[in-house]
Amino acid sequence: MISKEKVYELVQFLKKSQHVRILSHRNPDGDAIGSMIAFTIICDFFNISYDLYLTDVVPYNLRFLTENVTIQFFNPKDIDELQNEQTDTVIFLDCGQLNRVGDIGEFILDHQQIINIDHHMSNPLFGDFNYVMDMSSTCELVYWIIKELDIPIPYSIATALYVGLITDTGKFQYDKVTPSSHKMAAELLECGVQADKISQLIYQSNPISWIPLLEKGLSTLELHNDNSLAIMSFTLEDLSQEDDGFDDTHVLFPIMLATESIRICVILKEKNDGTVSASLRSKDDINVAKIAQVFGGGGHIRAAGCRTRQHSLLDFKKHIYNEIQKAF
Repeated sequence: MISKEKVYELVQFLKKSQHVRILSHRNPDGDAIGSMIAFTIICDFFNISYDLYLTDVVPYNLRFLTENVTIQFFNPKDIDELQNEQTDTVIFLDCGQLNRVGDIGEFILDHQQIINIDHHMSNPLFGDFNYVMDMSSTCELVYWIIKELDIPIPYSIATALYVGLITDTGKFQYDKVTPSSHKMAAELLECGVQADKISQLIYQSNPISWIPLLEKGLSTLELHNDNSLAIMSFTLEDLSQEDDGFDDTHVLFPIMLATESIRICVILKEKNDGTVSASLRSKDDINVAKIAQVFGGGGHIRAAGCRTRQHSLLDFKKHIYNEIQKAF
């Protein structure tokens, strides 16, 4: 369970800070955004000023979380400002690796201490202070830190924490779900969280553009290994009609994994920055995090991701396919 000593050490690091910058990973999901928002209550409790930064836009189905939250987005034009400002602590939340935050991670200054809070056990402990625990989500870890500090949790923070919990557990389907996870959920419901409303906002509020996107994805679907491996590919042109920030993976993966024979799913996408991303999901005992790590990525046993600048979409697909064959 939570370590009182680690929480005390975290507080000592925070108290040395005049201003902190809170970051999370590229292509932010519910756990990334939820943990960022939730951590602000700790900063508020200790009267520490902060700002929140992301590299990529907030997904379409999570924007309800940020209606009353100011999140800034990294722009290369901000480099001079970032290199000449008073931030003395940078907090990485839900980042299995330092480079997961994107280009903004390249502008951490020598005098800035790094706090690294995460639930990915592959995390290389890149911070000056590291709190990495094997939990269902980073939101769960942040929740128990807040509880240890005896900080009251308002509705808005409870909602952010609940979103991180249900999205990173696949609605409590994954193996990292523990009694602690369900205890957290119960206590958040007692804070007034509306589980039905949140579920509708996340899973039943897709833009109309997702229907042709689904059609396009299915048209590229490849099945291999006796229908146990499914691969979808999207070019920049395919994604041009996609609503900005719409996270199609939370729609497409459940469809594929609902098929009995499919054990691994891969979605590849060309990105505007010239990279190609790969998201991987699995069931049974197949560790897709190990596959992603081969290409500099990471994640969990059944949910992971990676990206490349060195390969085209077609070449990257071939490399991932070859690596997956080792898992069968």
